[in-house]
Amino acid sequence: MVFMLIEQIRTDLNVATKARDSVRQRTLRSIIAAVQEAQVSGDTAKELDDDGVMAVLKAQVKRRIDAAEAFDAGNAADRAAAERSEQEIIEGYLPAAMTGRHGSGHEGNQRRGCRARRWSPRRRPGQVTPRVTSPHARSPETS
Repeated sequence: MVFMLIEQIRTDLNVATKARDSVRQRTLRSIIAAVQEAQVSGDTAKELDDDGVMAVLKAQVKRRIDAAEAFDAGNAADRAAAERSEQEIIEGYLPAAMTGRHGSGHEGNQRRGCRARRWSPRRRPGQVTPRVTSPHARSPETS
């Protein structure tokens, strides 16, 4: 079975490492650690599918929201802002309906990278696939 979401997160971690984006690195490493922790929790170790990874991501978003509110209450605005930036990175891996944000769905695509591309299917139902022809292929008329 192919688990694409966790592989995308690992790929994005490599990109963030090469770009030296420390906030994204830290956030993606914490996501991967949380997924690994969820895989080994319980009586037996199990692989998480994309739904399981999304459940972990939703829990991580909730933690960031709670932490930001606590930092706001404690007059630590800089730490609250850091939690909110991590929250936005994590929300980039969730479908728009799960983040609790409303709108046309295009507002966050520039900020969160290629979320729209990551979640859209490669071929939509009813879409016609173009025929691939080689210049050396024989047409039915010439046979």
